[in-house]
Amino acid sequence: MINSYTKKELYALKEAINFFEWRNAKPKTCSIEKYPVIQLCTGVLAKNGQVESATVSLKVEDLTVIKEAKCERYTRIEIVKFNDVAEVVDYLNKVKRNDLLGENQLRVDAYA
Repeated sequence: MINSYTKKELYALKEAINFFEWRNAKPKTCSIEKYPVIQLCTGVLAKNGQVESATVSLKVEDLTVIKEAKCERYTRIEIVKFNDVAEVVDYLNKVKRNDLLGENQLRVDAYA
């Protein structure tokens, strides 16, 4: 649960999210307590002749990054689970939005 984190951990997590958003020209998240699922990026991808819409989100409650890709034929979900806040902070400080979306033939990045 989000209540099990210390104030210091929540502050570090919020700062890492805001740094990721700043690097990727995305509006800053004001409250991770109010919005426990943070949308990191969205995009349109071309893969194996299919056009996918992809959304990458961070679920604060259980420290997971969820990538959901949808097209006409299928929905694909990838989940990365972190053990502690320090791992998530390190990950967000290193990763770029194009790394989250993956390497594909066509990529149009956008923010909702």
